[in-house]
Amino acid sequence: MTEQDIEAFHKRFITPTVIEAETGLHRHTILAHLRAKQIERFAPDGQDYGPIYLREAIERQIRDLPACD
Repeated sequence: MTEQDIEAFHKRFITPTVIEAETGLHRHTILAHLRAKQIERFAPDGQDYGPIYLREAIERQIRDLPACD
């Protein structure tokens, strides 16, 4: 994968690891928040690609995460 491929991926998708890096929150806190908000993983045609979410679909919920100081 090229840097451009990676950049394009991160513009469209987000993972708990990236959310953790962006917010400073623990992965368990992030996953619990996503479950509580009933945010579904990206799964086109029922395919499971792991904990990948459409960035556009969850950006607002990410901002609702408690701040980590």
